Amino acid sequence: MESLIYMLFLVLSLPFAYYYIKTTIFPNHVGKIKKFEGYGKMSECEVTCNTSIRDISDGKMSIKILVELPDGEEIRCEISPCNVCLEKLKQGDTVGVTKLGSRYIAQPLLFKRGYNECQ
Repeated sequence: MESLIYMLFLVLSLPFAYYYIKTTIFPNHVGKIKKFEGYGKMSECEVTCNTSIRDISDGKMSIKILVELPDGEEIRCEISPCNVCLEKLKQGDTVGVTKLGSRYIAQPLLFKRGYNECQ
């Protein structure tokens, strides 16, 4: 019975592992954060880890950002507020962008690749 529970846990965790690997190691695009959006009356400099997600979000548990790709294209993405605070992401940092369903999700990369800093 215990091995059956472990197998069930393994099978149910595979989709989460797939999406984690897809967004952090093999994103569709790699770009730089150009702008954080949705601060309302707050400036980007006033947003800290003590800022409530309600102050900077439109009710969803994500923050809207604008990511600029190396070819100049800009993509509106969503990023977890945990990534912004814990990873200390700021304007100009490199992130991976993955399309999941109809949304673009930005995540910090495990391995920085695909964006030439010399350009």
